[in-house]
Amino acid sequence: MNQTLKCIFALSMAMLCGQAANAAELTVTNVAKVGADGVQFDVSWSNSWRASWSEAGTKLSNWDAAWVFVKYRRKGDTAWSHATLSPKDADHLAPKGARIDVGMTGKKATGVFLYRSDDGKGTFVNKGVKLKFLDKIDKVELFVHAIEMVYVPQGAFYVGTNGKPGGSFTDGAWKKGDAIIPFKISSEAELKIAPEQGCLYGDGGIGAAHQIGPTGKLTAEFPKGFGAIYCMKYETSQGQYAAFLNQLTPAQASKRFPTFPAHRSSTGHTIKKTSAGYVASKPGRACNWVCWDDIAAYIDWAGLRPMSELEYEKACRGPLKPVTDEYAWGSAELPCPHEECKNT
Repeated sequence: MNQTLKCIFALSMAMLCGQAANAAELTVTNVAKVGADGVQFDVSWSNSWRASWSEAGTKLSNWDAAWVFVKYRRKGDTAWSHATLSPKDADHLAPKGARIDVGMTGKKATGVFLYRSDDGKGTFVNKGVKLKFLDKIDKVELFVHAIEMVYVPQGAFYVGTNGKPGGSFTDGAWKKGDAIIPFKISSEAELKIAPEQGCLYGDGGIGAAHQIGPTGKLTAEFPKGFGAIYCMKYETSQGQYAAFLNQLTPAQASKRFPTFPAHRSSTGHTIKKTSAGYVASKPGRACNWVCWDDIAAYIDWAGLRPMSELEYEKACRGPLKPVTDEYAWGSAELPCPHEECKNT
């Protein structure tokens, strides 16, 4: 089944034929050309899972996946090009226990999602994955990139908070001074924005944040989070960002290099330009000092797009109702409980 690409901005560590690269325990190895229109490689990552459950008699599943895309460079080129893949799932080969869905950006297949075909957990090893290009790509260098993602299934969810106002989404029935009324999104249909019951609204005026005015609408095409989406499993790392810089022209990379004000400390920023290219001494550390232009360049380079605020709230909360003063990790406690946050 072809899936429309619905992902948060991301980029990945990658590998050139014969070299391995890591991104949050993800590795791509043994890359080899297959004829003039294909590539074969192995990919694996730890802490993988697929789980299923039932809600109101309906079976639901979610899983983690690798978003895999390919860059190529012909002799003499200073930058890498994005390979367009065949839009047909059947043209690509996943090993036993895995499945491949083609990801479409507009009418182009810019990558594939590789994931478990059955419930399970642990290290997920895939040998002999094969992808087919739409066009012949011969006599080139190849990079196969892989980003860890999470599949969020289709379903209704709530936006807003549960308690006092504070720049939150709310049902339009809300009155100034009252507690926020969480708003339920139950389809991808056009959504009216107005101070009326059953409409999406905001206690702080969503116009300033979203450039749509105090009233208006979200068209059916605007991603509202009800439909299934993929989002990044981890933050973009400094190692990943360095890999991105290394596939731009020197002029492009210079503009995209993370910068910080002279009066601010650069502590935590480890990306340096060397004779061998851009290198991060702490590749697993979250990338900092990037601006919106840098992010926009990421997502264009990787064949992805940013998620909407509504999709973000769906990915964080799922079908649960809002908790007063909750953070993205699902509780009102400020310290992040995730071990990886403590070790970066």
